Amino acid sequence: MPRYKFPLFSPAGELVADEDGVDLPDDDVARKYGESVISELLRDEPEGYFGWKMQIKNGDRVLAFIPFSKPN
Repeated sequence: MPRYKFPLFSPAGELVADEDGVDLPDDDVARKYGESVISELLRDEPEGYFGWKMQIKNGDRVLAFIPFSKPN
């Protein structure tokens, strides 16, 4: 099973690395996992992550950058 990593980037470009990653079956599941992590972080601290982004990686391959956005 591929290992995906989900590093975070602050609005100033500071990196919060994901050293461990998560084993997931495919890209679609990895994207949904990333979106659920973002939702949880925003639920706990909605204003604290304004302007942040999550990168989803599998090895050196970047699958996506997902911006944090406030829940409607």
